[in-house]
Amino acid sequence: MNIGKNIREIRTKNNMSQEEFGKLFYVTRQTVSNWENEKSFPDLKTIVDISDKFDISLDKLLKEDKEMVETITNNVRIAEKWNKYKRTVAMVSGAVITASIISAGVYGTVWNIKRTKLENNFNSAVTEMGFMESDKRTYLRSDSSGIEYELPRQKMPSPLDFSLDFHAKYVYAHFTGSSQDFTLLNIENEAFDIVLEDYPEEGRNSHISIDKNGLPLENDKLTDEQAKLINDNSEKIKTALSDSIKIYDRAYL
Repeated sequence: MNIGKNIREIRTKNNMSQEEFGKLFYVTRQTVSNWENEKSFPDLKTIVDISDKFDISLDKLLKEDKEMVETITNNVRIAEKWNKYKRTVAMVSGAVITASIISAGVYGTVWNIKRTKLENNFNSAVTEMGFMESDKRTYLRSDSSGIEYELPRQKMPSPLDFSLDFHAKYVYAHFTGSSQDFTLLNIENEAFDIVLEDYPEEGRNSHISIDKNGLPLENDKLTDEQAKLINDNSEKIKTALSDSIKIYDRAYL
């Protein structure tokens, strides 16, 4: 598939790491790596989002990617057949229409119950943990050690999204260590990164993936300076990581 190669070219051309690229589309670094290595590929919505975000036509993004084009074409054909089938059933079977209305009502009820539960839990957690709304449309809270935690404003997606959970679930932790500003990224309690702000130069950030113990996942790829920064600030990193996991567990059911 050429789409993986095209995604890699888009990312590198824009001087983005896999983590930074993934954040734009609410996926992890591993997902982006799988796309680029053709172990999997983005869904149609994400492909359109990539096209819009980087102002690249779908024709160019999918150029010569016969497998992807065929997949999309088959999906469209399946959708068209399914829609035709639904129209036929709708015309000849009032029972199916009634069942559909009942199903929609059941789904709407389930969605509303889930929305109430998730949003009430999140809002009460924000208040309980002492977060305050910021002008960036996020919630912030600072602790006595100087670590500032950040949560996004959360709202249940539309019922038409057919999702029973928030889209983007994360906790960020910002802090200043020895001669360096850091941001810890906790995405869905599954992927953890340390961002060295304005490193190696102003306007550029360096991302280092870590495990749940705060240790780098790829030590052999770190420069001596990066390794020293991580080691010198290991205790603060572990504190930020541990607290971000607790915040995530409280804010997101």
